[in-house]
Amino acid sequence: MSLEGKQGPPPDKFTGTNPAAGAESSEAVPAGEQWDILAYEITLVASAVVANRNVDIIYEDGSGIEIASNRFATSITANQTVKIHIGKYETLPADTATDHFHKLPNELELAPAFLVKTVTANIDTGDDFSAPSIIRKRWKA
Repeated sequence: MSLEGKQGPPPDKFTGTNPAAGAESSEAVPAGEQWDILAYEITLVASAVVANRNVDIIYEDGSGIEIASNRFATSITANQTVKIHIGKYETLPADTATDHFHKLPNELELAPAFLVKTVTANIDTGDDFSAPSIIRKRWKA
């Protein structure tokens, strides 16, 4: 049953936790809720250290079992600031120097304790993720 009654909940925007520099982002679905993810955005400000950062967005069950993912398409290099957009695109926009786009996995429903997280190849201690923005529908679990 919905948190808002039988008509179903309206989408809402959730702003996650802003991780420390050099740390990955990770958001857990709270106890008693289920999330239907409609969109996800996060920004990475890459440090001056030369490396290709490859950011994957992983959806897992909280015990390490991956249920879906968005694998990197374009590397993020030193001194770049890039917003990663994940949504229900009819036609996927082309990546640019400042925006990377991914299609949301179909029927993405996350139960309590499930995670949405970043996993970044070659992350540097100075790389800084923003707090993610998540558009979701919340249901009682």
